[in-house]
Amino acid sequence: MKKPILLYSSAEIHARIKRLIGQPSVGDHRVALVAYVGGDGERYLPHPEGLRLICNPSAGGTDPDTLRQLIKRGANVEISESLHMKVYWSRNRGCVITSANASSSALGRSGLKEAGIWLPAGTVNINRLIHYAHPRLLRESDLRRLDAQSREYKKNFVGKGTKKNSAPDFLQWYTGPHRSAWKVSWTDNELTGAACTVKEQTATEY
Repeated sequence: MKKPILLYSSAEIHARIKRLIGQPSVGDHRVALVAYVGGDGERYLPHPEGLRLICNPSAGGTDPDTLRQLIKRGANVEISESLHMKVYWSRNRGCVITSANASSSALGRSGLKEAGIWLPAGTVNINRLIHYAHPRLLRESDLRRLDAQSREYKKNFVGKGTKKNSAPDFLQWYTGPHRSAWKVSWTDNELTGAACTVKEQTATEY
């Protein structure tokens, strides 16, 4: 039986996760029990088709538009409000247990200092962890609530100069599942320009 492998850096963890859940083999079953999925989480969850993703719908940690894109690409997304573990599991390729969320702040080149361990297939009882997490299916109302909470979080906690995640374009929004609400307005009068406070608030929230 293969021996466990200690993962001493974010780069090692990222590489192992890609090997674990990327390009799934025939008959494989893959699960990601990961607290937070950031705005760039797609790059750390390759080949999401058929992936069972369980995450914590917490503003500032999990990005609702990223969840929409993962669902659109075939991931089965569930939520667990108290989830904090980070477990990436494959029936055929083993399991990574780590401190790293699916985000650039954890797995990016200039991210946090993370560590983890890879365990060979057959070591981890994933069903026991899923039962412990007690997830439920993600609903449209959950995403709408996360939309609102994320806007409030950005307004209150994301400072000026902080890199913002790129917003989806209209086609991405229109073809995506559980679309977020758009605000539309019009006027019959000529506009002379928006107030500075309105511009600042719009830039912060949207």
